Amino acid sequence: MKKLLLILFIPWLAQAQSFGSFVVENTNFKQLFNKYRVASPDKIPWVGSWWAFKRNGTTYNGMYGKNSNEMGPTQKFESFYGLGDAATKWEAANNTCDKLKKDDQIESCKGWWGHCNAWAGAAIKEVEPREAFLGENDIGEKMVFTIADQKAYLTEIYMETNSSFVGKRNNQEKGDWIFDKDHKTSKALKNPKYPYLGTKYEAFWDVTPKQFLLVFTNYIGIRRIGIVIDRYTGSQVWNQPIAGYRILPILNEHIKEPEVRDGKTVFPVLVRMKMYWAEDGVGELEISKSFDINRTNDEFKYKEHYNKHYSGRSLAFYLFFDQELKVSKDGKKIKTAGKIIGDGIWFHQTEEGAKDWKGVIENTHPDFMWLPNELISKKRGRSRPPVLTEERVRDLFADKKEIKEQRENLEKRVDNLNSLAKFKKLQKDVLSFREKGLISERAMVEILINLKRNSIIFVDNPTDFIRLVKTGMKKPSNKYKLGPRSLSQKT
Repeated sequence: MKKLLLILFIPWLAQAQSFGSFVVENTNFKQLFNKYRVASPDKIPWVGSWWAFKRNGTTYNGMYGKNSNEMGPTQKFESFYGLGDAATKWEAANNTCDKLKKDDQIESCKGWWGHCNAWAGAAIKEVEPREAFLGENDIGEKMVFTIADQKAYLTEIYMETNSSFVGKRNNQEKGDWIFDKDHKTSKALKNPKYPYLGTKYEAFWDVTPKQFLLVFTNYIGIRRIGIVIDRYTGSQVWNQPIAGYRILPILNEHIKEPEVRDGKTVFPVLVRMKMYWAEDGVGELEISKSFDINRTNDEFKYKEHYNKHYSGRSLAFYLFFDQELKVSKDGKKIKTAGKIIGDGIWFHQTEEGAKDWKGVIENTHPDFMWLPNELISKKRGRSRPPVLTEERVRDLFADKKEIKEQRENLEKRVDNLNSLAKFKKLQKDVLSFREKGLISERAMVEILINLKRNSIIFVDNPTDFIRLVKTGMKKPSNKYKLGPRSLSQKT
């Protein structure tokens, strides 16, 4: 038996069809569900740091150890380009809490303050830095730029972007007003200076279910483009880049009885959906673990933990159609569906859902969604150090490309070894790359293992092989075969 839908006194059939500055071209629910029920962007966002203001933004160097003398990202950048202390000084004056008195820091500097918006934008647009590289400036000085440095620079240049945006930020602390549109707080304007922004109640309950579903399916599903959400529905802002989503099967029990409202017959359907995002509470030197949306399942769980670097959340909402929805037995295919009417209602917004979700109401639907379209490259200096420009960052990363080419050249030399001398020279160069931080331990071993596969080294035990490589093969044991077969010590 289909259940009746219990709804609070809310504008269930709101006619606002706006998607902000997002462009939604496909609103065909049947097509979107059947073709794009499960999707990820082509470029999976990478994990990083929000470079918290309480840790002095991108001047932070604590990732190298408590008493490390290693320069933080901004110090290294200005040193490389001969900028004095321009970047660090600006960051210290604008993106830090040190300028506040200790008592004020407790009240006025929140732990979530930082660069999460810029990191999220960079994470969906830029290739993840996964190795350190050696940069050389115009006067011949060389400097190693770590993964942390590179991610910090990409983050900084995304502090100022032109973006697509939908949703009004909620900056009101939680309370009973959330479930009562007639409450004094609910009826108050979000900002009296800008009445077009609407009430605080409206600011809390957007993004609407229709906006959420159609932006996700049109951008991540059809276009395979990543977007960013503020996953914290409450007053804080936690920007997270979306790694993928999954619309769960629609079963017969989710299709409710038709209702007549405002003279119109509508067909309510409960839609359940999972979303996953990249985390920013990880070490600055970490690289992302893999994420595959196809390895997720159709189980509805409030909190989702894919791995250390990717988390998610399940949400439910009602959509209203102008005709009955019919589905396959397993709920994974829609046979017929009408047009979506109105903006829908979040399940936790209903009388039925509020009972179970009230305690976590600030961690439910996205507060807003956005997508960076282009960087603002002018030296405005409103949100990032004016000297830390996109041009300089791209110029610096050009050295990274050269290092990559050198590394690829090392790999090619594997196929051209015809003497023990060449073998030892190649081994020396690979180890040198590792010592300078230009390749990871893993990459070094992969290259050297490749030598082994090409009959350059013959060692049965991988542990012995790696130990042999690291000692420089100065005193090879007779149990090892070294060099090409024609030069090996054993036959």
